[in-house]
Amino acid sequence: MKANQVMEILQISRSTLKRYREKGFIKAVQKPTGQFEFDDDSVWLFKNKHTPRQTILYGR
Repeated sequence: MKANQVMEILQISRSTLKRYREKGFIKAVQKPTGQFEFDDDSVWLFKNKHTPRQTILYGR
């Protein structure tokens, strides 16, 4: 997945994406051209981990 796609999905800036990559929150592989290819599973796992919890009330 390309950086622009990741930034759009997570709604973050390029500098934040760089920080997440450097800290290992999102896995990425650097191509010979210098660009990074981000791991799809890593991106979606990170997004789902940071979604706000919902409180659901069930009553009869």
